[in-house]
Amino acid sequence: SLEDNPAKFAEAAPVAYTVVKEPETPAVVEQEDDKSSEMVEVVLEEITEEPDWDVINTPPEPEEEIPTLDRTKPLYNVYKNGLAVDVSTELQWYIRDMCENYSFYEKYVYGMILAESTFQPTVSSGGCIGLCQINTFWIRGAAITHFTDDYRDRNLKDPYDNLLTMTEMWCYARDTYGLDLMTEDGIMRVLYWHNSGNDPRYISRSNYADVCMKYANELVPLQ
Repeated sequence: SLEDNPAKFAEAAPVAYTVVKEPETPAVVEQEDDKSSEMVEVVLEEITEEPDWDVINTPPEPEEEIPTLDRTKPLYNVYKNGLAVDVSTELQWYIRDMCENYSFYEKYVYGMILAESTFQPTVSSGGCIGLCQINTFWIRGAAITHFTDDYRDRNLKDPYDNLLTMTEMWCYARDTYGLDLMTEDGIMRVLYWHNSGNDPRYISRSNYADVCMKYANELVPLQ
C-alpha cells in the first residue's frame, strides 16, 4: 500500500501545474487616410446641422378639390362676332354629353352651329334644315349604318333630332376617312366634309372650318 511505501506515495503526490496565460493580441487599428477622415467630418457636420423647423412644422398643402359641375347651370356664355347668342342650359348639356359619348371636340361643335344657324332651330336654306343645316338627303337617301333608329321620321327642326343626325353623320365621316375628332386637324377635316360632302383626307385648309373655329374661340366657359 502507499502507507507502507512512502516513496510510492511521493510518486503519487498531485502534481502542481502552472497555467501560463498567453498575452492578448492587441487590436489592430487601421489608420484612416486623410480622405476618409475628411468624409467622416463632413458627414458629422451634415448630421449635426440644425434642422429647418419651419419646413418640418409646415402642414402639407390640402389636395386641390375638383369642382363638381352643376347641370342646372349653363356651361358657356355663347357669342358670335361679339354678340350674345341664347343657348339654353338644357341644350348645352345635351351637346356636352353628346361630345363626351362620341369623342367630339366640343367647342367646335358650337362653332359649326354658330356658322350654320346661330342656334336657330327652325331655320332652313336650300334644303338644309335646323341647327346644323342638315340636308334632307342624310335622312332620306343616304345609306349610312350609323343611324340608330328610323331616321326618316326625324324632325330636323327639332334641335335634338338635328344634333343626333349630325352626330351620326360625323361618326360616319370619322370612320370612313379615319379622322380623330378630338384634334383640331380632325375637326377641320370633318367640318370641310360637313360643308362640302367631299373627301377631306387630302386638304390642308378649309375656309369654312376657319370660320367655325373663329366662332368657337368666342365661347366663354362658366364652369
